[in-house]
Amino acid sequence: MIRRLNYTDRKRIKREDVDIVLYQRNGTPTFEVILRLENYGLPDDAVVFIEAYRRTTSMRFAFGTVSNVKAPNDRNLTEFETPDGILFRVKISSDSPQRGKLLAEADRLSFRTPDSETEERVPLLPVQSADLRSEITKLDFGDKPILLINLHLGNWRDIARSPVFASLVYPSALRQILTRIIRIEKFFDTDDVDDWKSHWLNYAMQLPGVGDVPDEDSEESQLDDWIDDVILAFTKKYGMLERFQTYWKGEHP
Repeated sequence: MIRRLNYTDRKRIKREDVDIVLYQRNGTPTFEVILRLENYGLPDDAVVFIEAYRRTTSMRFAFGTVSNVKAPNDRNLTEFETPDGILFRVKISSDSPQRGKLLAEADRLSFRTPDSETEERVPLLPVQSADLRSEITKLDFGDKPILLINLHLGNWRDIARSPVFASLVYPSALRQILTRIIRIEKFFDTDDVDDWKSHWLNYAMQLPGVGDVPDEDSEESQLDDWIDDVILAFTKKYGMLERFQTYWKGEHP
């Protein structure tokens, strides 16, 4: 696969080492973060920042240093009217000798809520409502993939969180996205932190039992097999079959 050289020696913080929980306090979204930075070899005095953002709106919070991660008292996301679509990034910068040099980062991090033990959807996939006429849902490939749900269905947010919707829609959406990336756009770069396709490939590789992205000169059957492995790992991790079976037995005893 294509690998880009990291001339700044910038480290990539893995998604599993950042746990972000978002909740409401007096109607205002706020958040808590657990960071696991001990395995990255970062200087103790490196400064930790966490940014919340959505489109052109962003807020930045200082979280102390690598050796003393300390959350600020005020973590209220006052610039955001709702938590929908908020993403987070972690940035760690040097304090000396090159003050401000970016040493490590993680971007496009989604959050979970206190009552969710696991993420119920693909964490990279924003969900929005749209007038789809007679369609229930569709993937929109604009600047990046967005899952659209027909606004005429009513409470589309509850639909997106429902077990039957998750079990039927998210595995299919993941397959469409990966097929577009490596079969249609023929993109195999896992190191481009600025490209949404690279984020998706890295997410896929982090699923249990999934190997590296195949080389760009791999046969089409190998690419298809890798995508199959990703979907299998995803459905197993989130118990998609069990979710649908529970729904079906409940509706059709």
